Amino acid sequence: MIATTALLAILLGAGVMVPLAIGLPLLLLVACASKRLRRRMPRLFVIAPLPALLAALFDADAGSFELGNDLFSLSFSLDAPGAMLLGVAALLWILSGVYAARFLRERPEPDGFIVCWLMTLTGCVGVFLAADLIGFYFLLAVLSVGASGLVLQGEGPDAIRAGALYLGLALLAEAFLLAGLILMANATPDGSLLIRDAVAALPDSPTRDLTVTLLLIGLGMKAGLVPLHFWMPLAYTAAPIPAAAVMSGAVVKASVIALVRFLPFDVAVPGFGHALAVIGLFGALYGVLIGITQRNPKTVLAYSSVSQMGFVVAVIGMGLAAGDAGTPVAAAFYAAHHLLVKGSLFLAVGVVALTGRRHLWPMLVPAAIIALGLGGCR
Repeated sequence: MIATTALLAILLGAGVMVPLAIGLPLLLLVACASKRLRRRMPRLFVIAPLPALLAALFDADAGSFELGNDLFSLSFSLDAPGAMLLGVAALLWILSGVYAARFLRERPEPDGFIVCWLMTLTGCVGVFLAADLIGFYFLLAVLSVGASGLVLQGEGPDAIRAGALYLGLALLAEAFLLAGLILMANATPDGSLLIRDAVAALPDSPTRDLTVTLLLIGLGMKAGLVPLHFWMPLAYTAAPIPAAAVMSGAVVKASVIALVRFLPFDVAVPGFGHALAVIGLFGALYGVLIGITQRNPKTVLAYSSVSQMGFVVAVIGMGLAAGDAGTPVAAAFYAAHHLLVKGSLFLAVGVVALTGRRHLWPMLVPAAIIALGLGGCR
């Protein structure tokens, strides 16, 4: 498949895949307005993330593009952390799309899942590509609404409770984030709304501390930092397996890309950095201690996500405290590893649930190897 994607990228030319990465899932989402087309969408779940994978592999240095006119436009670009996370997220979406298409064969009313799947995919790809404050916030909102809808596709009152809690906390987190983004925009010279310009102006902003505080509260909730982590076990346990796989792997990484893009790593901010590191490390230990007491495999994996997200946030905090400009790439690399491993483990749980004990051991062996990779064993 890599050879085929490389050939397509060469034929279409550099820079084409970046707009297609968000354009294709958005087009499929719009096409869901037709019921006839909507019922055919599960066959395209595997195709929809392919442009994002191509963009990450071949268009990482293709620059940026704008959508709109002189009055209003959205900017998109692909930097090194974004390309890393976008590529592995697209791969997980492709694998999960195969499972989701199989999962929907047994659902009499798949429409809600289809729409929420494509909405979440559009928002997920969009946040990795967004280069301006407005576009990032809008696509993050699309991502949150779609993901909460995926949680609601689970069965029983637990799914309703978890979906409502997920959406409520997402809206609260985005309220803090919006306030921080407004302060960033106000401090940016020349009225630029580009993320890179806003971050460059942040260290000298008179509202720097308030801005960073608001950003960390909002993004900390999105990342599932303790004590604001309680939505994560509920949502991942209640959601259907393919939804839990992409949420635990790809969706939650929106908080990581936001942290590494919005925080100023060129200057040392020890107060915020040390606090973030302590909170992250506490969450990393807490997730392990609580997770080993759980019996539901999905809940165990959810608490593992609490732990791993705490660790990656601790890395970001230490980089912020030291003013290490290499932190975004390091954090993105660790987050990309967690993205693939955690998504694969959720899919493995789903395969065992579908096939029963007949294929238990053939699944347990690769799952155990993947789990050891998550633990850093060798």
